[in-house]
Amino acid sequence: MKKTIRKSLGIKVLGVVNCLALCLTAYTANLACNWLYYQEEEPEEVKKMRKF
Repeated sequence: MKKTIRKSLGIKVLGVVNCLALCLTAYTANLACNWLYYQEEEPEEVKKMRKF
């Protein structure tokens, strides 16, 4: 009886850990995509001002 309780608890803990890892991966991928999407080149006026 103790073995089945321990096994079911282990499976539940593993499920929660896997869910958290999946959520963290999705969040990191979302941040990376947003960072790449919002990278913009500087306008020409700013480039000209930096030359001085």
